[in-house]
Amino acid sequence: MATRRAAPKRTAVKRAAPRRSAATRAAAPRSVARRTAPARPAAAAPKAALPRRGVHDVGGTPGDEPIDRSEHEMHSFEKRVNALLYLLMHPDKRIMRVDELRRGIESLNETEYAGYAYYERWVESIRRILVEKGLLSEGELARKVVEVSRRFSDGTGTSGAAGGPSGH
Repeated sequence: MATRRAAPKRTAVKRAAPRRSAATRAAAPRSVARRTAPARPAAAAPKAALPRRGVHDVGGTPGDEPIDRSEHEMHSFEKRVNALLYLLMHPDKRIMRVDELRRGIESLNETEYAGYAYYERWVESIRRILVEKGLLSEGELARKVVEVSRRFSDGTGTSGAAGGPSGH
């Protein structure tokens, strides 16, 4: 059985600086001929203040109450919002990406962030992204909110005898 030899180590070859003639060295000023340390700045610039944490960034801060880590059944609203996001992110359409959802949530101000539940933040982020991309307008959304509010004001949450959306 043949034994393998280790490949020789390759070392970098250090090249010497080109030699200058005595005439060239004599013609150059002494400060140029000799290498000197770079000049130090007179005073160090003051450090910039750290960026302010976003309202969503609560890592390492004391909370008001412990986090509930137990599993829970999703409510129908949460399932619908989750399904909506999956449809918007589907590879066939790619209308929205999870990074955009996150950006939208992180851009909420303190009042909005504290006032919305987890999936309500998703809805607000999705709304903003779809308006930003021109896929929906604020006017269209306002009209739809009025329509849905009327539909649910009678307590049934439906319109029409079959219980389906109006016009279907």
